[in-house]
Amino acid sequence: MLLCFTSVFGQQANYQIFENINLSTEASVTNCFLQDEQGMIWIGSNKGLFSYNGYSVQSHPAPDEQSNAWIYCGQIINDTFLYLGTDNGMLVYNYKTDLYETPPITFPADIRSLALQGETLWIGTLNGLYNYTLKHIKDFPILLFTLLSVHRTIIFM
Repeated sequence: MLLCFTSVFGQQANYQIFENINLSTEASVTNCFLQDEQGMIWIGSNKGLFSYNGYSVQSHPAPDEQSNAWIYCGQIINDTFLYLGTDNGMLVYNYKTDLYETPPITFPADIRSLALQGETLWIGTLNGLYNYTLKHIKDFPILLFTLLSVHRTIIFM
């Protein structure tokens, strides 16, 4: 009788396990994820803004209906502000004070994408592509508006 003992060595799996995050019973669609410098994950959904700290989910509703709108996209502007694109325009959320702030200008409606390139904020809407230059005055990013196109053109990025 011959006994054979064999050791098999495989590769070590080096990955993190993802746990399902439940936002709320009403939030059924998630459109964007952002992560700030402290590691907080911000989630834009069909029922507004949520945050996830690695342990629990918190809703960040605002007193008015507009802020609880469908959030399509977001951009972290600096260590204080989240800019969130909605059907009603732009929401400005101060995540240090947990408050929504009124933007200094009127943004276009139907915002679907945001991209920050240096001091330039690109805003993709259903009505065209917009370009804003950030100017920080009294710790609030003021935007100088430039309309690049008002034609209904589909832009693929």
